Amino acid sequence: MGKKKESLYHFGKRTNDWKKIKVMADYEAIAIAYIPKQNHMISLVLAKYDSNNHLVITNQVTFGVSLSKLKEQGMQSSSCPFERIPKGFEMAVWIKPMVCTVAYMPTGREELRQAVFKGIRNDKMPEECRLDDKN
Repeated sequence: MGKKKESLYHFGKRTNDWKKIKVMADYEAIAIAYIPKQNHMISLVLAKYDSNNHLVITNQVTFGVSLSKLKEQGMQSSSCPFERIPKGFEMAVWIKPMVCTVAYMPTGREELRQAVFKGIRNDKMPEECRLDDKN
C-alpha cells in the first residue's frame, strides 16, 4: 500500500491518496503443453529440469496465453516427454519445449499467484531452466 504522507484514512471511502501497489516477479520455465479450457482459453503447462535432467511439471498459467500468440512464436506439436502421461494431464496437447517468462506475485510459497504469461524467450535453451534456479 502506498499513500501520500499527509493523507488520512477515511473508513468506507476510496480516495486517490491511497494506492494499492502490486510487486511482481518473473519466473522462467519451459512450456511443454497446453490444456484447452472453456471459452477458447488455454492453460500452459510449465516445467523445469531436475538435477537428473528429467522434466518436472512445476506450474500452469492461463492469463495472457492464447493459441494464436503461441503459434506466432513458432509453437510446434510434439509427443509427451514423459514415459507415461502424468495424472491430471490427460487432455494436454504436447508441444516442442519453449522457454517462457511468467510474471507473478511472490508469496513465499512455490505457487505462482496471479500468474500472467509474458512471452517466449528465444535466447535461452530449455536445458537452462532448472529446478535449482531461483526464478
